[in-house]
Amino acid sequence: MKHQTLTKWSDKLLSLLYRSLFIVTPLLVYHKTSELFEFNKILFVYLIAGLIASLWVFKMLLFRKIILKKTPIDLFILLFVATQILSTIFSIDQHTSIFGYYGRFNGGLLSTFSYILLYYGFTSQIGTIFTRAWVIKTMKISLIVAIGVVVWGLTGWIGKDASCALFTGVWTNACWTADFKPALRMFSTLGQPNWLGAYIAVNISYCLYFLKNSFDKNKKLIHSGSLINGGILFLLYGAVFATKSRSAMLATAFVTVYFVGVQYIAKRGFPKPDVKLFTRQCTLIASIGLMAMIVFKTGVPLVDKITHPWTLFTHETLQQTQPIKQERKLFISKSSDIRRIVWKGAIALGVEHPFFGTGVETFGYSYYFTRPLEHNLTSEWDYLYNRAHNEYLNYLATSGFTGLIAYVLFIGAILYMAYKHYMKNKSLLTVALTGGFVTILITNFFGFATSTSSLFFYLTPAFLLAVFHGDAIEAVRSSDKPGHWRITYLLPVLLGVSSVLFTLSYFQADKNYNLGSSYLDQQDFAPAIKYFEQALTYKYEHVYEDKLSYALAQAALVSHVDSKAKRDSGALKLLQLAREYNAKTIRSSSKNVLYFKTASKINFLAYQITQDSSYFDASIGDLERGELLAPTEPKIPYTKALFYSSFYDQTKDTSLKQKIQKNSLMELDQAIKLKKDYRDAWFLKGSLFAKYGDVQSAISAYDYILKKIDPNDSETISERDKL
Repeated sequence: MKHQTLTKWSDKLLSLLYRSLFIVTPLLVYHKTSELFEFNKILFVYLIAGLIASLWVFKMLLFRKIILKKTPIDLFILLFVATQILSTIFSIDQHTSIFGYYGRFNGGLLSTFSYILLYYGFTSQIGTIFTRAWVIKTMKISLIVAIGVVVWGLTGWIGKDASCALFTGVWTNACWTADFKPALRMFSTLGQPNWLGAYIAVNISYCLYFLKNSFDKNKKLIHSGSLINGGILFLLYGAVFATKSRSAMLATAFVTVYFVGVQYIAKRGFPKPDVKLFTRQCTLIASIGLMAMIVFKTGVPLVDKITHPWTLFTHETLQQTQPIKQERKLFISKSSDIRRIVWKGAIALGVEHPFFGTGVETFGYSYYFTRPLEHNLTSEWDYLYNRAHNEYLNYLATSGFTGLIAYVLFIGAILYMAYKHYMKNKSLLTVALTGGFVTILITNFFGFATSTSSLFFYLTPAFLLAVFHGDAIEAVRSSDKPGHWRITYLLPVLLGVSSVLFTLSYFQADKNYNLGSSYLDQQDFAPAIKYFEQALTYKYEHVYEDKLSYALAQAALVSHVDSKAKRDSGALKLLQLAREYNAKTIRSSSKNVLYFKTASKINFLAYQITQDSSYFDASIGDLERGELLAPTEPKIPYTKALFYSSFYDQTKDTSLKQKIQKNSLMELDQAIKLKKDYRDAWFLKGSLFAKYGDVQSAISAYDYILKKIDPNDSETISERDKL
């Protein structure tokens, strides 16, 4: 009796925990962490995975047996996990490979282990907890949550963002930076338009299933069930269009055609197929999609010209009647062009590191190794790309061909498993789950996995298995064993407590890191140092350490300037700490070009404080080490030229000045060679020529900016007029 009660409560808790993943994760946002969306979501996944593992172990102890069931894709999971482990072992940055790239978080080895644990925790209890009915109810819950996510996002779309109201108390979109424009591209609680679109596409597949079911049960096109589901479908279609995510729209188009097409195929061979009802259903779905296009627009000019001809007419009329202003257009590269370039770099990385890649989640560092030169001519030339924007190529770059092949085989095994079941049972529930899974494969091709999409990716095959087996699997039974087993119940308790403590510690670390970063941006170095140090007491991250070292160096400079003493001991102590932390950071992540840039800045500040030229040489040396890692990065030679210019002003050695003059111009030539439209490099070149007394060359450099880059550059015009 006691066992039955404990089993009942543990089963209820497990069911609740799994459902919480689909209820809480998409909605979870917190404004006091360094990343509002993905960080909080992945922490929640870690917490729930740990609690599920604790309850799972508890049930094993309760029943005195291992509760672990074989599944058809075990071999492929094992192969995939093995490649991820090997990639982590041989990684250029093992810490990042384990915990994920800081700022993206999802995708590290720890997250992969968590998703695999969730998969086996689910499949091992199919029939006892998880059944076909449980899956259907969870799909309904997911749809309800998706409605909430869309409604929340629509507030930002109309300019009255609920997130801003919650976090700042103001009902506007003003709380977002220039990178976030919810009125143009809706992102809601998912964080980015493409992430929201991917999430909605999965739920559209579920909605189509319930819409079809309501048709079949009532044999009528219009009734309460179809109206409700039709309204939900309209809302979800509209949300995808409001994101302006083309990958999500492609996934949505696919799953719609796939779902209605499979319905027709499923009817073939069965007696008296109701083709008339099927045709009316397709008409209704198409009408809902068209209405959503008209209301929300798609952002695709060719489509919007058809659905909004009056807008096109008005636009053309305005163009004819309004005077044409001669303004320089803002240069924005096509996302397709940028993706093509990044994919080229990712493929090159895979070729250079064919076996296990550069390490799980290290693309943010390793992309610099093979970054194509043409990337410098895009509008995002100075962006840091921490993903290949193609999940498959990301695996190629970070896990090598072994990782990519294992990942593709894993996906193929899931699709084959679903296909076999469908051919056997012709179940539309299988179609809905498979359709949702395929939408993730499509959106991942043009983007990358997030915490929310990964939950669907790893748990959809578990849902399929629950649907296959229904309620037929026999529940495990307990056996009577001696009482000395009771002490082992400490294991699940320790596991659960450890999960909670890890999550809380990580959360507190990031909150302190975020506060430190905020104070650093304000150049308030004392509290910045305090919070970075506190962050490191909760959890080690070389990202925290990097920021701490730079804050210490800046504080040293302030202390030096404020002090009347020529050699302020406080400044020297801060400087020494900064260099020690930076050295430790580089030892932890020796292939991260950003940390060598930090080292260069610290050493240059040390030179300014001490006037010891050895620090200046070290600063240039750090940049040269970074240049070896990022040979196509134009900012490195540009920074070297800036440092040379400063050193030129401070040294009195005539022969050294001549050498510095030559080196500074040589570095600028290199920067311009890497990026011919590098406005700042051309401007600095003109300034240096003017400083060195070569007026004609200075005028030529300024003229290049005005003729080739920006004819209205006021700063350049002002400097040229002075010559």
